[in-house]
Amino acid sequence: MGSHSMLYVIFQFSPLSKMFGANLSSFFFYLK
Repeated sequence: MGSHSMLYVIFQFSPLSKMFGANLSSFFFYLK
């Protein structure tokens, strides 16, 4: 869970977050 949180924070502040947006958010939320 810790590593997933790290990746979540990284993607949230990375340019990729603009490309994937809610898709990444829901994806990492599902992993939790």
